[in-house]
Amino acid sequence: NDADEKVQRATMRAIDHYERLGAEIVPITLPHLQEIHLAHGVTITTEMYSLMEEHYRSTTHFNQLCPESRVTLAIGKSWSSSEFLAAQKVRSYAMHHIEDLFQNKVDVILSPATPCTAPLMRDDVASCGESNLSETSALMRYMIHGNLTGIPAMVFPCGYDDETSLPISLQLQAAHWREDLLFHVAMQSEDILKGSIAKPTLYVDILGSDK
Repeated sequence: NDADEKVQRATMRAIDHYERLGAEIVPITLPHLQEIHLAHGVTITTEMYSLMEEHYRSTTHFNQLCPESRVTLAIGKSWSSSEFLAAQKVRSYAMHHIEDLFQNKVDVILSPATPCTAPLMRDDVASCGESNLSETSALMRYMIHGNLTGIPAMVFPCGYDDETSLPISLQLQAAHWREDLLFHVAMQSEDILKGSIAKPTLYVDILGSDK
């Protein structure tokens, strides 16, 4: 219930599609999500700073960084080694829990890809960048757990917003090394939007399979 109503409706239509194909839908709970989200933030910003430290400390390169990148790297620089190690303990817990789910309860995890459609890009973003933590966190709500645990995922459209025509997407996640299962489920998902897949204004058919 933490997604827009239109996203929930599109997701439920997809679930109905899978049930008609014979899938068993099993509700699950991912515990301690707030702690996992915090651990993800500590981990990813620390790793960003570790990679970019040389450029961050360089006057020449620092001036070339956009303001939002400077803020993110400054946050990554601020974490202590104890905080980073604590985040890795949470990461280890999340990995053990998700592995147990895939071994004993489900084959794939299905959720919306994002809780809303793409937000409006403001006029000054192209020139100034944007650091909007609440919006970014909301858009990443359903992918943070998988990103921290490193499990494979796939995202594809399952509907469109009636007002804006922006796509609403579904996310599938599977156990490590089960990309084959994701592709299989995705293939069975093509009929969700059969005959009604919209093309964006700028569209390039890189596979040469335009229909």
